[in-house]
Amino acid sequence: MPSPRFTMVVLLVEDLARSVDFYRRLGVAFPDDVDRR
Repeated sequence: MPSPRFTMVVLLVEDLARSVDFYRRLGVAFPDDVDRR
């Protein structure tokens, strides 16, 4: 039986722009148009 693994993480945030900036500084890749979605 294979081990379970995460394939997606869902985050609920109040300020999307600040959150995206923070996670980009940590090295998380986001699409360039993430603020328009």
